[in-house]
Amino acid sequence: MQWFKHNKCASLDEKIAHLINAEGAKGYGTYWYIIEMLCVQPDREVKFSFLNDIQKKGFSTSYMKRIITDYNLFEIKEDSFSSMILYQIGKDDSLAKTKEGDLANTSDKDSSSLEQTFDEHSSNSQQMPSNQTALNNGDNNLTNSILQTENDSSSRARTYVEKNREEKNKTTAEREKEKSAAAANLFNPDPPLRPVRPLQKLIDELTEDSTWIELACMKSLYGILLKQHFKEAVEYFRHHIMLYDKGRKLLFRDDVRQYFVNFVSAGSRTSIELHKYLSNLNANTAPPNPYRYERIIDGKRTYGGQPIPADAPPRPDEFSVWNSMLRQWVSLKKRRDN
Repeated sequence: MQWFKHNKCASLDEKIAHLINAEGAKGYGTYWYIIEMLCVQPDREVKFSFLNDIQKKGFSTSYMKRIITDYNLFEIKEDSFSSMILYQIGKDDSLAKTKEGDLANTSDKDSSSLEQTFDEHSSNSQQMPSNQTALNNGDNNLTNSILQTENDSSSRARTYVEKNREEKNKTTAEREKEKSAAAANLFNPDPPLRPVRPLQKLIDELTEDSTWIELACMKSLYGILLKQHFKEAVEYFRHHIMLYDKGRKLLFRDDVRQYFVNFVSAGSRTSIELHKYLSNLNANTAPPNPYRYERIIDGKRTYGGQPIPADAPPRPDEFSVWNSMLRQWVSLKKRRDN
């Protein structure tokens, strides 16, 4: 499962705090929903029209656009936008790198606090010889274990503090270089996340998986008819989506498949209408009735009021008459043409 790192102090950022104060939980949730959708895209930058494709209940296009434009949390370039915060994907020690250093104050506070703890720890470590002397009167093994633990903790703290000091001393050019490298290798070593694909392409692919088609047909309870006219059913489904504007929530293949299964499931209104449509198609493609030029009166075959022998073949057209001598149908159409 793919993920991106979320700074644990994100809500304390000045701009995000302003968003929460103004919009509450809805605005905060909408911000992270937009970030999630951006992280799906390979280049992390999309056009504003993309909001029409990802809108859903609670996340309207107009509200998402307001969150993007009013709180300076996104970088806007004409008709497109991207996040001011470049969230990292993969096994990276840093939680997030920012384009403007918005979260730098929080990181500095954490680093200063850790440095203070480290200094206190180092001071205590200098008193270890006297403590060791006291403990040597007891269990030497326990003493060695305590010393080793203290030394390991001191080493880890020193390494972390030194790393934070180096981070502070980096020049702007070095930071930009690291930022570019992180963006270039954003998806390594993990495979890329799925981008949102065109809806029409997703609908076309419904006819490609025979195993899934069998399952969908079973749900309808008129599987033979549906399988016989499956391509026509897909086109009927496509027309329904376009007519009722249902495509906004169908972003991935599984979304389209699930919607189609619900669409054809027995008992639903859409399934009943689809069954009628396919039944009419089946009737139109059925071979014509061979006795369509005859009438049944009192259980006997007739044409124009004349009886037809029971063993006579079907009347071939409306111009044919039965010849009792020849015991066959004779067409008068040629005589009329002559």
